[in-house]
Amino acid sequence: MKGAIGRLQERAGLAAFVAAALVFMVLSVVPRRQPQALLVPVLRHDVAAGTRLSASDIRWVKSTRIHGVEPASLVGYAKTPLFAGEIVSPVDVGARPPSGAVVVAVAPADSADVTVAAIGRQVDILAVLKNGQLAWQSGPVTVVGLSHGASVQVAMPLTQAIAYERQAFESTIELVGMER
Repeated sequence: MKGAIGRLQERAGLAAFVAAALVFMVLSVVPRRQPQALLVPVLRHDVAAGTRLSASDIRWVKSTRIHGVEPASLVGYAKTPLFAGEIVSPVDVGARPPSGAVVVAVAPADSADVTVAAIGRQVDILAVLKNGQLAWQSGPVTVVGLSHGASVQVAMPLTQAIAYERQAFESTIELVGMER
């Protein structure tokens, strides 16, 4: 037994060198881990100005060329129209709807009128009295949402929303699509 231990002690330097060479060889051959890519927020669908964003509206895409963004900075209201596939920046999202706009649900008398509405597009709301006279007209307002029923959510200034609410109960509501 002493003979084997003695021989190992005589060759300890050689054994250490061989072990170090093996470790160096393995580390040289194994590829190094690349830095992880950052995730870039990209919208899943079009979002009109004034629309509230949530986590489900955003898809995260890897990128190694973009600075990181805190997810909390992307929750709020769209300041400008945003479109599917567009990169979202905290500059595009604000704490409040832009320019004092409020979101109003509009339910036209004929549910077929909803077909002229698409998120981000503009519509004109007409309030027509029973005798066929035009009682009120909104002018172009931006569609910010569509419900599963027969209503459309639009963003409009508060004064215009109040005028709409006054006319909505006494009139037949119609939507007209606006061409861009």
